[in-house]
Amino acid sequence: MELWRECAKLIEFKKMKAENDYKLRYLERTGAEKEANEIIKSENENLQREIERIEKLLKENNYVFFVPMEAELERLNKRLKEFKDEEIDKAMRTRTGEAWNILSARGGIIKRNVELKEEIGKLIDDVNKLKKKEKVIEIVRNGGMKEEVKTDGERSALVARIAKRMGRLGINVIFRNKKLIKGKPDESEVMTRVGNEIIWVPEREAEGILLNERNLENVSVKIQVKNAERQIRKFSEEEEKEFEELQKEYLELLKKREEYVKKYRD
Repeated sequence: MELWRECAKLIEFKKMKAENDYKLRYLERTGAEKEANEIIKSENENLQREIERIEKLLKENNYVFFVPMEAELERLNKRLKEFKDEEIDKAMRTRTGEAWNILSARGGIIKRNVELKEEIGKLIDDVNKLKKKEKVIEIVRNGGMKEEVKTDGERSALVARIAKRMGRLGINVIFRNKKLIKGKPDESEVMTRVGNEIIWVPEREAEGILLNERNLENVSVKIQVKNAERQIRKFSEEEEKEFEELQKEYLELLKKREEYVKKYRD
């Protein structure tokens, strides 16, 4: 089992449960139908079971779970407790006021963490491989670093990868001379979906990869149409040749995709 995938799931499950918790409190205050309440409660019970399963698994493997900007999320949650439920409801309806500003700021952080959950999961996995991880975890939880961190005794390749992952998450940290210091990487990367995989690629190469994906999709559609036609009538020799060329083109594009994934998967 890949623990980074479990960490990615945990990020999403916690968000879903928090949303359901609010819905339940709101429904109870407004006297909503019992059926709607029960549906959400049932979903929440399933989510809670999954959350507990993953947290137990991480504990058994001595994993520390953390997310970017966690310290800020805790601060915002503390601020929200100063408001009454009715004030939160009003803020959600009108999208104005201090409570809304706090909700919006918190929502932005959570949304980004869910969008980047795979990369965060991999970062958690890598950081937990360090001999001394506390200061690195603090950098991630704060969303930035206050002072450089010496990494003597750690594997350089691992620390370099951690710095790269933090950069992808908007945390300006680079690895230099066995230290993590403030700074931006020499080359920016963009998150790109390639088939069922998400990879990070140099910005200069992203357009070529996306073009290959578009071509794959277009050729795939053409092949499906041709296949449907072949089911109802016999193709001429020329049409068969065109069909074979399409299949050949598709395989070449697929091979190119696999090369991109192999090159940039980390």
